[in-house]
Amino acid sequence: MASVGELKDAIKDTLDRKGLLKQLQGHMRAQVYKILLDAEEDARPEPCNENLIINELIREYLIFNGYRDTLSVFLPESGQPQTRPFDREFLAQHLNINETQSTEQVPLLYAMAAQHRQLGAHKINQPATSHAVLEQQQQQQQQQQQPEELLPARYLE
Repeated sequence: MASVGELKDAIKDTLDRKGLLKQLQGHMRAQVYKILLDAEEDARPEPCNENLIINELIREYLIFNGYRDTLSVFLPESGQPQTRPFDREFLAQHLNINETQSTEQVPLLYAMAAQHRQLGAHKINQPATSHAVLEQQQQQQQQQQQPEELLPARYLE
């Protein structure tokens, strides 16, 4: 018969092999952190509107990538409400992101990164072009982009 120590090691190894050990550890950290934050909640100021917007972008990114344990720590730590204060349409309008079929399928952070890359490429290739012309060209390119072009390479495999 196995000793208690051997049994613990076997359980730990099994959880580790199935990828559950890190998940359980993350969940436990999130719960401990939540308990600690609940005690300090009265002293935490409400986030300003800009932080609420940035935090919503991060929330969307974490959900899209399946970082649920990270999200469970992020929301209470940042003071972000559990219910979303802004919808995606408002965020896109506020950030001047023209939604297309391809951008609607990924978090707005990916669309922002793609928009930034395109704007940077235009500045290098056409330094004398006005900002208005660059925005128009960028909008045309966004409408032609496929969702795969917005995602990091690891999502394409």
